[in-house]
Amino acid sequence: MNRKTFSLWALALAGLGWVAGCSTTNDNQCGAGLVECNGDCVNDKAHPSHCGGCGIVCESPQVCNAGSCSDSCAGNFVACGRSCVDLSVDAENCGGCGTKCNAGASCVAGKCTGGNPPDCKDRMPFSTSGSYDLDAKVVQVSGKLTKNGAAVPDGASRGYLTFESKKAGNRSMPQFAETGEATYQGSLFAGLYDVYFNPSYSCRSDGPMPCQRMLLRSGVDLAVSGSLDFDVKTVQVSGKLTKNGGAVPSGTNRGYLVFELKQGGAKSMPSFKESGEATYQGEVFAGMYDIRYQNSSSCDNERGALPCQSIVVQEGVNLNVGGSLDLNVKTVTLSGRLLKNGARVPDGTNRGYLSFELKQGSARSMAAFKATGEATYQGELFVGTYDVLYRNSYYCNSGDALPCANHLLRSGLAVTTSGSLDFDAKTVQVSGKLTKNGARVPSGSNRGSVRLEQLGGTSISMPAFGDTGEATFQSEIFAGTYDVLYEPSYYCSKPGALPCHRVRLRAGVPLNASGSLDVDAKTVQVSGKFTKNGAAVPDGANRGYLLFAHKDGGSLSMPGFGDAGDATYQGEVFAGTFDVTYQPSYYCGSAGPLPCQAVRLRSDLGLSVSGSIDFDAKTVSLSGKLTKNGQKVPDGGNRGLLRFTEKSGNSRSMPSFAESGEATYQGELFAGEYSIFYVSSYSCNSSSPMPCQTALLVGCPATP
Repeated sequence: MNRKTFSLWALALAGLGWVAGCSTTNDNQCGAGLVECNGDCVNDKAHPSHCGGCGIVCESPQVCNAGSCSDSCAGNFVACGRSCVDLSVDAENCGGCGTKCNAGASCVAGKCTGGNPPDCKDRMPFSTSGSYDLDAKVVQVSGKLTKNGAAVPDGASRGYLTFESKKAGNRSMPQFAETGEATYQGSLFAGLYDVYFNPSYSCRSDGPMPCQRMLLRSGVDLAVSGSLDFDVKTVQVSGKLTKNGGAVPSGTNRGYLVFELKQGGAKSMPSFKESGEATYQGEVFAGMYDIRYQNSSSCDNERGALPCQSIVVQEGVNLNVGGSLDLNVKTVTLSGRLLKNGARVPDGTNRGYLSFELKQGSARSMAAFKATGEATYQGELFVGTYDVLYRNSYYCNSGDALPCANHLLRSGLAVTTSGSLDFDAKTVQVSGKLTKNGARVPSGSNRGSVRLEQLGGTSISMPAFGDTGEATFQSEIFAGTYDVLYEPSYYCSKPGALPCHRVRLRAGVPLNASGSLDVDAKTVQVSGKFTKNGAAVPDGANRGYLLFAHKDGGSLSMPGFGDAGDATYQGEVFAGTFDVTYQPSYYCGSAGPLPCQAVRLRSDLGLSVSGSIDFDAKTVSLSGKLTKNGQKVPDGGNRGLLRFTEKSGNSRSMPSFAESGEATYQGELFAGEYSIFYVSSYSCNSSSPMPCQTALLVGCPATP
């Protein structure tokens, strides 16, 4: 079934040395590994619409593998959509489908390296104490919503409008009244907004408005108060769903259709009735839709009329006028067996099951393998592109018939016809020991374990090390390429035999044959003191602690600083590169010896030998006031507060403004570059003195 579809013109032009849609010059502006097709830079080794050349389209559900249309991805390639990629080096899918590296970065061993995200330059630098006042511009906006150019019909649960801005957060207007014009009125911070209609929580399919979210207008500049009306266009759509061109068989829980609006939310149609044609009817907002079949939550794979999985039935459906739209889903029945190393899977309980994971929908899990006999499966599923995985039983144990781990058997499998399909899982026995600094790991309780991890997220944990003797491990695993990690015990304590944090010991280890694998973990002892503005941290309760975050592992929290004396720390960590941050105590108070915020003290700190390292944090005291449109913020409850968010993302919230008088603030924070947000009170309401939303007053958009 290795077919390529393209026009006869493309064939003819290919004979002349080029393919339609490709640049005729040798000046490739797209970068290494990419070609220009119709103005877009694409990877013609993996793009299903430009597979091996511009305009060469792989018929769905085939995948593009190494520049050729194929029924599955080969070797270590994994299907992301219908593109076969190498997760270890693909910068668009680095370590997992959809994980994109920043501009200028490359993907090495499944991790993005180099490159930097665009840096915002609008933050406010605070290096010395002082006063800083802020003003928030607020506008009043009002208007009405109409439906198809006329008043929204009366009825319960008519929904409401939400104004959404990256800089100012979301502001939801009150619900529309049940009768009369659908009007709104409210205050919000000046800025650019996208305006959405949102259905009421109690929305019903027979209500006055469709039960879905809808983008009404994008990029609305609200710089001054005024009136702003909106209109929504709706259409009535109806039709039926067929299965393989015929009626969907009668039965319980036949599912329903979901219309997913490209610029809004989804509208679920009522469930199909148990007998007769699988028909639907409903009102939706006009727009472009993907239409998905969704199985019932009570679906039964053994006796159901349709497979217990969802699937996108049709993409890019333009619904601008009402009418009838019939849809068809194609299904096939697959059966086969799972083998282990080319032979029958040994008998035993908890032998797991196969999961067919649809790229254009959701997974179809086959029934669990029986405890004895061949490990066979059989079931109905939708035609499409699948990853096929072995999934271990929830109750599996390390000595069972198959390893206690999930395993990718085939990626990008094009399932188009019914038939038999067998899979083989290759396993190997691996054993070895963990040493610490080249010597035996000291005896002690809770010494942790070794975990083997593959790109894409599948992993297998070895049994925990015993409390005494060599730290050995032994287990059966699926053949493949693994990273080797040390995992601390859940009950790990400090000081213990090994540091209480995760670390990657080796990367990209091919384990395709049984054998021995010994690994060594290098640790260092680190100690020092933490100072504030070059002097001792003042005495006081809840002075916080230091956190060492390993760049290739987990984090280790040092013990909290004592209440009095120098703020010293001491601990053992795995050798490597760390980011070191100060972390405030959970019980930190605004009058404490240090600001109640985290701060990064050092980035990319290399620790390869034991020693002492001191850290210092500079703090500043800030005070000022907030005004509203250049005037004093009106008196009233719930006037909100200011939040200072440092470049690294760590925040310091000032105390809430008092209910009367000037809206003043005062507090200590660590020196750095900050964005300043106004944050509304949790109890804010439409009559509060400030809008009930978060607003960026100075700096760069972020989640405060």
